[in-house]
Amino acid sequence: MSVQGARQLHNRFRAIHDTGRIYGHAWAIATAEIARQRVPVKTGETRRSIRIDHETATGAAVSAAGGAVFLEGGTRAHVEEAKGKALKFKQGGRPVYAKRVNKPATAKQPFLSRSSLEAADKESPAETLVDLWNGAA
Repeated sequence: MSVQGARQLHNRFRAIHDTGRIYGHAWAIATAEIARQRVPVKTGETRRSIRIDHETATGAAVSAAGGAVFLEGGTRAHVEEAKGKALKFKQGGRPVYAKRVNKPATAKQPFLSRSSLEAADKESPAETLVDLWNGAA
């Protein structure tokens, strides 16, 4: 006995299985591109570090190094102690040496989480599923 359309149905079920991976990949690419445009730039190190960290059948992760964690979440005011003889920094164009420095708090600049949400709005899992379903037959 032979069932008509069995191969096409099998291909469509496979397409459903692949939806998470394909949508996750598209979301990760969009998130990384948007984050590179949104990240505050001082040296460019954080922007250069934005990348797709890993992808699985159920999702993907985008990461950034450098000061990304401090940009994303902000910082509390704190005291920075010298590890050696002194800290060296410039103030008014002149070098300054100090044993400790009072660092002010910095405001959150959540570029990565906002980029992720924006990418999720752009990339629709439902559209991905429908496209894969229709293309599989």
